[in-house]
Amino acid sequence: MKIEHLIEKYLSAEITPDEERELETQLALLQEDEEFYEYKQLFRYFDDKKCEKCEELPAERWIGKLETTRKKNRKWLVLAGGIAASLLLVLSIVLNVEHRPKLEGYVVINGTRINDPVLAAKYVAECDAELQEMMRYSDSIIEKMEMMIEDTDNELSDWETANEEE
Repeated sequence: MKIEHLIEKYLSAEITPDEERELETQLALLQEDEEFYEYKQLFRYFDDKKCEKCEELPAERWIGKLETTRKKNRKWLVLAGGIAASLLLVLSIVLNVEHRPKLEGYVVINGTRINDPVLAAKYVAECDAELQEMMRYSDSIIEKMEMMIEDTDNELSDWETANEEE
């Protein structure tokens, strides 16, 4: 009995839409004295009580409207996110510019920022004097090394000459 199987599936909520239509068709053909006539009346009751909106908008149209609504909502969400990101970017740029120190002439010496040009010139002069002194000291060391190399060369050539004569 196919109708029994369809009723069981219907009552356990496992029936497909096509099977439900087939069940409705088979129940409509039943006579009053047949076994499943009570289910025929149940389906007729549901048919009579269908809401007008459901008849006007079948499930396919509801799904289409739902998808359209989702697309619209997604567009608004993307637009709102883009606007929020743009505002955040503009605010971060503006706030960064306002809090950035003004770039005036300054020098950093030993980790200290000096804005006064006279004081900076004094430090530069002191550093220059120290540098000049270090260069003179390096030059004197280089001269001493050159003299030592020259003396070593002279001694080496004297030794080679003495060895050649022997």
